[in-house]
Amino acid sequence: HEVSVRGPQANRTAVGEAAGARPSAGERAGLLLRLGLLAAAAGFLGSYIVAALLRLRYPFELEWMEGGVVDHVKWILSGRPLYVPPSLDFVPYIYSPLYFYLAALVARLTGLGFFPLRLVSFAASLGCFAIIHRLVARETRSAFAGFVAAGLFAATYRLSGSWFDIARVDSLLLLLLLSVLYTLRLHPRPAPLLLSGLLAWFAFLAKQAGAFMVAPILIGSAASLGRRSLLPIGTALASFLAGNWVLDRLFRGWFSYYVLYLPRAKTVMKWRVAGFWVRDLLPSLGIAILVSALYLGYELTRGERARGRYYLAAALGMVGGSWLFRVHSGTHYNVLMPAHAAIALLCGLALGWGGRHKLLRLGLYGACLAQFALLVYHPLRLLPSSRDLAAGRALIATL
Repeated sequence: HEVSVRGPQANRTAVGEAAGARPSAGERAGLLLRLGLLAAAAGFLGSYIVAALLRLRYPFELEWMEGGVVDHVKWILSGRPLYVPPSLDFVPYIYSPLYFYLAALVARLTGLGFFPLRLVSFAASLGCFAIIHRLVARETRSAFAGFVAAGLFAATYRLSGSWFDIARVDSLLLLLLLSVLYTLRLHPRPAPLLLSGLLAWFAFLAKQAGAFMVAPILIGSAASLGRRSLLPIGTALASFLAGNWVLDRLFRGWFSYYVLYLPRAKTVMKWRVAGFWVRDLLPSLGIAILVSALYLGYELTRGERARGRYYLAAALGMVGGSWLFRVHSGTHYNVLMPAHAAIALLCGLALGWGGRHKLLRLGLYGACLAQFALLVYHPLRLLPSSRDLAAGRALIATL
């Protein structure tokens, strides 16, 4: 109003001054922190993708059970059922069947070996990055926040034992969990809700832990869906009961023996109950956990409470599920992957929440950049060396 009453010449002068005004110190700091976050996220995403591509065709095991997984796929390709009575010829792992049969389909096209199995996991990991980015970007209306969240999850690659791309079931499980999370939140129509219930059962078929992790997500969807949440919950329950009954009939009872009965024999390692937090998570992801907790606290008290309850349920399922399985004997760092993904997702949502307040935004940018700094690792150390390759070949020659 003041500009308009001073006349055309004054208007042009005022506009010129506004256009030529230098950004404030806070704006410059925000821009630098934003560029730093983009560079860090891109660096971690790029280093993972390059490392995974270089590891895809490595002809020997990258982890102690990869060879056994290849044997499972070979067994399936020979036309025999996966779950059979134990014998000297073959004893199946106590895992759900989805990954093995999916990898067998790929192996029919590429040939048997580590490559098709790792390709399934690598593709699933890329899908996880894409869903994290899309979910955060849709919730916050910020592609920047989504990209940072995906990059933060990529930065946890080393923390989970470099497991994203190997011939194991975990990346496929995580892709299905995130698919359920995304569909329930952003596509609340009848057909997608029914699909999310089916995907929840698929998560169990990828790995038994999926049932424990997806259950809180389904229940938490009632916060925003109301009675419509009965569609995915009912579909998941019906699929679990009917589908598992059919699979048990197909495998003559051995499905439930290997998938449901034998895993119960694992014992709880008491030191891991607290060790999950004080050893596995807090030293490496303490800043991100604090940011996530602040975001959830805001949404549950002052923000959109339905969204806060939904993502609290997701955190309980994915972080709590990782904790539940980490405390058992025989588990490794791979069970932390769902917890890492949930924390990265919440951090991305926090960036969007803090975008409205300058000081809070700067604080969140700085905290996330510090978190990236704590996760820096040397990607070349995750690649098999020429000595590893020579040793593998020497062993084969000796045999």
